[in-house]
Amino acid sequence: MLSDKDVEYNTTFEQWGDNGATVIGETGIQVGEDQIHFDRSGKPPTLNGKDMQEGETVNLDNGGSVKWDGGKLTVDTGEYTIDLEVKEPNNPNGPYIDSHVSINKGGPFSDFVAPHGLLGQTADGIAGKKDTGNNQGKQGGTVIDGAVDDYEVSDLWSHDSKFNRFGVQIGQVIENPVDGSVAKVLDTQGNVIFQAPPASADAAAA
Repeated sequence: MLSDKDVEYNTTFEQWGDNGATVIGETGIQVGEDQIHFDRSGKPPTLNGKDMQEGETVNLDNGGSVKWDGGKLTVDTGEYTIDLEVKEPNNPNGPYIDSHVSINKGGPFSDFVAPHGLLGQTADGIAGKKDTGNNQGKQGGTVIDGAVDDYEVSDLWSHDSKFNRFGVQIGQVIENPVDGSVAKVLDTQGNVIFQAPPASADAAAA
């Protein structure tokens, strides 16, 4: 779902009913060295393998926090806030996890690593609809890089998708020759992990 330098948010998708719908059944969020697990069973989330208590808030490895109020799990990673809650526990098809991710005030580029993942790539800083020209049909249309299979990981705590960003190391910073701002960042393998969004027409005219 979301892969960035210091946060990895992975999920499992499970069949829900007989109409081909899928829902989130289990989540694993890693922030630095801390691991938060939450599923749709109705059990409390765990932090590093230990059950969280209702009303508990714990500071995380990178200065963020995780809060469990007995119904909703809120994870502040620094750059993002992830809210998770089990919905429809009495539905004949079973419950599901409702997931909401928002970008915090500092934005997703403060570490000069652009996020990726099925969700993360939407925070590219570019206005308007994305069109890769590679139509994936119902599994991503033309708005995702690569194919859906490229986003699969071995398990909830793995960082082995094709577009992984977790733990990447910055290898080279390329500056804009006009104003000295950061134009592009490469990892140690030469892959582009950040590229400054193009200036808007209004900004260019100013």
